[in-house]
Amino acid sequence: MRNVLLLSLALASPVGAAALSDTGGPLSADQAAYDVLAYDLDLAIDPEAQRLDGTVTMEARTVRALRRLELDLDDRLQVTSVSLGLDESSLRPAVFRHGDGKLWVEVPEPVAADRRLRVAVQYGGQPRVAPNPPWDGGFTWKRTASGQPWFGVSCQADGADLWWPAKDHPSDEPERGVALHLRVPADLTVISNGRLVGTDDHADGTRTWHWRTTGAINLYDVTVNAAPFVELTVPYTSVAGTALPITRWALEDTPEERLLLTQLADFAAFLEGELGPYPFRADKLNLVATPYLAMEHQTAVAYAPADAEHRDRQHGYHWIALHELTHEWWGNLVTASDWRDLWLHEGFDGFMEVLYAERRFGEEAARRVLERFRPALLNQQPVAPRSERSMRQVFRTLDPALHAAASQNPRAMDIDAYAKGAWVLHSLRGLMGDERFFPMLRRWAYPSAEMEKITDGRQCRLVSTEDLLRHASEAAGRDLAWFFEVYLRQPELPRLRSSRQGDELTLWWETAGDLPFPMPVEIVGAAGEVVRLGMEDGRVTLPWPADLAAPVVDPRGRILRAAD
Repeated sequence: MRNVLLLSLALASPVGAAALSDTGGPLSADQAAYDVLAYDLDLAIDPEAQRLDGTVTMEARTVRALRRLELDLDDRLQVTSVSLGLDESSLRPAVFRHGDGKLWVEVPEPVAADRRLRVAVQYGGQPRVAPNPPWDGGFTWKRTASGQPWFGVSCQADGADLWWPAKDHPSDEPERGVALHLRVPADLTVISNGRLVGTDDHADGTRTWHWRTTGAINLYDVTVNAAPFVELTVPYTSVAGTALPITRWALEDTPEERLLLTQLADFAAFLEGELGPYPFRADKLNLVATPYLAMEHQTAVAYAPADAEHRDRQHGYHWIALHELTHEWWGNLVTASDWRDLWLHEGFDGFMEVLYAERRFGEEAARRVLERFRPALLNQQPVAPRSERSMRQVFRTLDPALHAAASQNPRAMDIDAYAKGAWVLHSLRGLMGDERFFPMLRRWAYPSAEMEKITDGRQCRLVSTEDLLRHASEAAGRDLAWFFEVYLRQPELPRLRSSRQGDELTLWWETAGDLPFPMPVEIVGAAGEVVRLGMEDGRVTLPWPADLAAPVVDPRGRILRAAD
């Protein structure tokens, strides 16, 4: 399989950089003036015409004075009308302007803070066809082997406004969730987010599927999938005691799909054991066969038809499915409030694959996963920059030669939020020790045991790298700002230097800008024992006979560092 999870957005796309859409970045004053409460999508989707038409209604609350309402919507779609209502007043026609990816709605007079606002946008058209799904997003229209329609939408790097009007920013999830009413040909099954509320059949041979999320959701996670799906289900009981059947919506019932279903139950048991209960058990745990590779759509996780080629070659598990299911915790339960902190999704996901390999197959298996990540360490940008970023800015590749080298590794990514983020967490584990690290990890997913019991959406939260620094420092019992500064806030890896003089050995850390880095180091001592050196000042000198070979440093491979 060709680079199955290579996120090479800028280089792989067949369209020019100027044609790429974007999502996130600094909020405008107009968008910062309101918080979204809920969305309602009522759409008819015609797979033959590759077209959608309908109405999206947004309910919001103003947090400061608002003079005009700003939404995001791709210019490929045409707005027919906009209606606006304040507080309990009925919706009335509003003046609007649509262009340059924005939908501006005029309000009759300035709206004060703490007012309820409702806007309904009637629109339609042919949404963008994804040029390189899922990394350059849009709709993917295909047909099954029997010739029936099969389609899905993905928009992580582009934003939900590729197919519906929204406030397209990760910091504003609709706290009451999203309702979706999706009308398609009646011979298709529609799988979307949340719980299925019901279906309505129509005289014209179409059917509307009504889905609703229990609580908040990332906007890029909102999705629609349609095909003549086959439902494959295995019983499963959550660690919370809830019956939680795991369903795979497949195109065919095959031995590989059945194997995947069995593995999904094992993945869920592993993740719940390490991180706490599956967050969305009030809705469902589903994996949907999509006409593109994969995406972490909340409760409707996307994964292409099961193929043995997608499995880990060493141990035979569908590692991409594990990666995407893990996002239900890292990404959907715990969500970065700005794309500069994408590593809080992707790096944590990568670390969980390392941990899965260790728990199921042993430390050597985990070490092999880490080593497969290593060629993807570019060290060209900070993993977690301090300034705000859009998704395209995060995915920008600085050095095409480095990108080409990384692409030879099937687990490679061309940004360090993925592989380097996983390595950083592995090193944090080495620093803190398992007895502190793993409770810290679980409480990062759920801040308290009480939070693990909540399923109405309040279990979800927005976070930043600074939040993680405070959380990890508290768990470690020491300030870890130096660790975060070296590994996340600037790109260069620390380098361990050594020198020998007589019967003494000196080790010291060399960092960009001489940043403090008191990272302890393990060595194999003269008698073969493992010795942990404190390095409190970033340096240590110890007795070491001149006739002995240099010691083995970091024998367990716990420290991310530049090559000696």
